[in-house]
Amino acid sequence: MTRLVEKLCIGIVVGSTRPGRRGDQVAEWVAAVSRAHVPTVDVEVVDIAAQGLPLLDEPIPAAIGDYRNSHTRAWSDVVRRFDGFVFVVPEYNHSAPAAVKNAIDYLFTEWNDKAAGFVGYGLHGGVRAVEHLRGALAEVKVACVRSQVALSLFTDFAIDDMTAPGTFTPAEHHTAQLQRTVDEVVSWSAALRAVRTRGDGASCSDEAPFTMLIEFEVPPPRQHEFADRLRTYIAQSLPAVDGFLSARVQASLDGSTVINYAQWTSRTAWEKATGLSAAETGPRTHRNWAERRRDQWFDEAHGPNPVVALLTEVGGSTRSVTAFARSALVESGAGAA
Repeated sequence: MTRLVEKLCIGIVVGSTRPGRRGDQVAEWVAAVSRAHVPTVDVEVVDIAAQGLPLLDEPIPAAIGDYRNSHTRAWSDVVRRFDGFVFVVPEYNHSAPAAVKNAIDYLFTEWNDKAAGFVGYGLHGGVRAVEHLRGALAEVKVACVRSQVALSLFTDFAIDDMTAPGTFTPAEHHTAQLQRTVDEVVSWSAALRAVRTRGDGASCSDEAPFTMLIEFEVPPPRQHEFADRLRTYIAQSLPAVDGFLSARVQASLDGSTVINYAQWTSRTAWEKATGLSAAETGPRTHRNWAERRRDQWFDEAHGPNPVVALLTEVGGSTRSVTAFARSALVESGAGAA
């Protein structure tokens, strides 16, 4: 039986929100060239100015995926449906516009394991803006292709008044450069799709990046001490555990809790490393139950759990255990009020 394969979808991201910008003209050119060059791929222009994103206002880190605001959830839906991107960005003061960096920072897993290319424009071709974006996108697990397009305000725009957008008139050689960039984005996007889905095309929810959020209730005088020592333990112990990706420890604003969230390659990796089933962080999780299970968060085979010993030393306890996958809350257990 022949299985239908969903077409790749590439988003052309307009990275400037400035009134009178030139980016919309460039983005439409990128979209037109891309559609003609790879007609088997869906190409769509994504205008950040139309997304209604204020400066980042989510109280929970994007890696957790617990989005509280409607504009964040709407932006998540937009980014999620693309396999790859071409970012069209001007250079502002040796960097990219704040709006595009802000839009990237809103999300995490929606960007993961996708590809991106760049079309920069400015007095020097927007090259420094592109270099800054490469670093930011790498942190959210976007694979950035080597080729890029650098457009000059002097030679690729007809501008009589620098306060006006002018007319975009790209030199002919840019078309071939853009086609090469698009080819790389399409080929990498196709390859990375296999990372995000099973071979049969089904979502790999069980094997998707998986995040555990643990809240410790710690007396305020010992809170920062506990956070510092927990960070040290994680840095020394977890990187050697199969399936562990990253972790972060931070003190809460209310002065009563320390939050530890750790990302693993999958639920399977978490369960193998800790002996604690992800399903067991469901609605029946409460403070007392979580305290009884806390000694299973790390592999008991390695000896006494130093996290439990540290909690006991500082007079702390477990407030809640929450599991997230693919930026969606999958199970949650809160402590007693």
